[in-house]
Amino acid sequence: MRSSSDLMLWALSACIGVLGILILFTLGTPGLLLLFVPLLIAWARSGPRGSLKAGGALAAFGAALLLILAAANARCAEFSALPDQSCTAPDVTITSVAAAVLLILGLALTFRARTLRST
Repeated sequence: MRSSSDLMLWALSACIGVLGILILFTLGTPGLLLLFVPLLIAWARSGPRGSLKAGGALAAFGAALLLILAAANARCAEFSALPDQSCTAPDVTITSVAAAVLLILGLALTFRARTLRST
């Protein structure tokens, strides 16, 4: 990511990834398909910069999902600490691992785009 246009492109893709979280919680998985399938097709056709775009979106999606899951568990633990209150957080291990994988994949694609750009 040498130029400012690459940085702006990555940031725009990251915004789309965060938007994907809102769509996931609003419309569920079909909403994600409506957002990401056309984007993946467009990114695949954009050549070497496609990995930069996909990297930004996947990294932001994974990071936002991890933050939301951690905040929900923290709020549940805080509520349970109150007298005569109880909250049992669901097991989100699989979702957390999937979000971490998406974050790592997004960062790897971003690194790949950076190395291709520097050569």
